[in-house]
Amino acid sequence: MSQPLVPPDLIEAARIGRILAVEQRGAETRDTASHAHAPGQLIGSLAGLLSVTAASGSWVVPATHAIWIPPHVPHALRSHGPFQGWSVCVVEDACPRLPLEPRTRRASSLLRKAVHRVAGWRRTPETEADHRLADVVLDEIAALPVQPLGLPYPSDPNVQRVTDAILANLADDR
Repeated sequence: MSQPLVPPDLIEAARIGRILAVEQRGAETRDTASHAHAPGQLIGSLAGLLSVTAASGSWVVPATHAIWIPPHVPHALRSHGPFQGWSVCVVEDACPRLPLEPRTRRASSLLRKAVHRVAGWRRTPETEADHRLADVVLDEIAALPVQPLGLPYPSDPNVQRVTDAILANLADDR
């Protein structure tokens, strides 16, 4: 079943506080069809492996990493096994200092702890401390080191067919 990691109504609610974070754990594999939204999104895994695809490439996201998806970039998400992950939506106005292309990044322990705390708010930031924590999350996203855990999508049509076949069945060891 294809459903977004962050429900659209929550993405809209993020506009008030610049960021919104959620954590989700499920016993099922997650397969989210290609979609795009105005906020940028940092997606991380708590356990297991995620794969994310966009027009420019495909990335794997192990539990120690996250992937940044800029605003309006169509992307799809698949967990390999039960889904356990987190996401931070960043309103478009707060994204200019963040990367312009999808990139896998090593998630710092500070970022993971801050995201966990923000995900527990169940509301938008209200206090000065909440807003400072949101700023810490944004600073951490901007500072995360890029990790080469992705492959660019090929431009040659013949290679694209092979790539699509591999991506459709990652268990095929040919």
